[in-house]
Amino acid sequence: MVELVDKTIDVVADVRAVYDLWLAVEDYPRFMAVVDRVDVVAGDRLRWRSVLDGEVVEWDARIVEHLEDTRVRWEAADGRECGEVTFGKVDAQTTRLRYQLEYDPDRWGDDPAAVESMMDERVRTDLRNFKEIAEAIA
Repeated sequence: MVELVDKTIDVVADVRAVYDLWLAVEDYPRFMAVVDRVDVVAGDRLRWRSVLDGEVVEWDARIVEHLEDTRVRWEAADGRECGEVTFGKVDAQTTRLRYQLEYDPDRWGDDPAAVESMMDERVRTDLRNFKEIAEAIA
């Protein structure tokens, strides 16, 4: 069973600034609440480390599509999640960021309803945090 979280937020910053900030994976812990670190292993391969309810969870992912100022797609090697972030110009000063995350609840915990709630809140909070940081540096 695969679940989907689909959230959109407008960021008062130009597309390039928003896109560049999103690509800075080493900064993900600044705005992703459960992410402890993300390391670039090689090229398009990433090693993620999160802490969920005191438990360390690690997984590898690969960026599978990268269209400058437009879209970034990734897939976890173990099938736990895949996702896409798209960047659209609303006007000269505003970017619409859409974050879609497909995930397998069974790979994230024993209670699918709790995992669904956690993932929804995780994406919502991460986007709010990202917006705050992006607008502060724009």
